[in-house]
Amino acid sequence: MLLGRVIDAAPTAVAGYERAWLLTAALLAVSGACAAVFLRPERDARRLGVPADTAPPR
Repeated sequence: MLLGRVIDAAPTAVAGYERAWLLTAALLAVSGACAAVFLRPERDARRLGVPADTAPPR
């Protein structure tokens, strides 16, 4: 719904789709940065009782 409103509010369909893709890219970049900052695999491994340095089997 949000992307539809962004596209409809733009002066042309091309500009609307461009804005919608840029909004999606910005949200993806922000959420990726938050994941990189806040996720701590070693802390989660300790909490779950799993060794943090175990490599997956090949």
